[in-house]
Amino acid sequence: MSNNQNAEPQLVAEMLAAFYTINSTRREQGKDPLDSKVIPGIAMRGIVPIFYLLDVTRELVDALQAGSYPTRETVLRRCIPPVQSVADYRQVGILVLDNRKVVLKCYEAFKKFLVRN
Repeated sequence: MSNNQNAEPQLVAEMLAAFYTINSTRREQGKDPLDSKVIPGIAMRGIVPIFYLLDVTRELVDALQAGSYPTRETVLRRCIPPVQSVADYRQVGILVLDNRKVVLKCYEAFKKFLVRN
């Protein structure tokens, strides 16, 4: 149970680290760092995928490094696949064929956020 409870904060930490790494790599390559980037992520709760998007900004990362609060609010967008019964989905996940179809459509739609740029 603790792994499921920690999945979302761990994912957010990894998204922030990804943004930091992207900008570090850009600096090493002589490119300007990005001001912001939408970072996608997927957390699994058992056999249930939940999709996330976080618009990470340099201001946010700088504030975290300084141990202060950023001036702008940061919003974590979360998508639980729109299956017929969310309660059942949490129990059986993609074992039900109809749920599997919905989840696969979500994965397909989510791919556009995974393109490198």
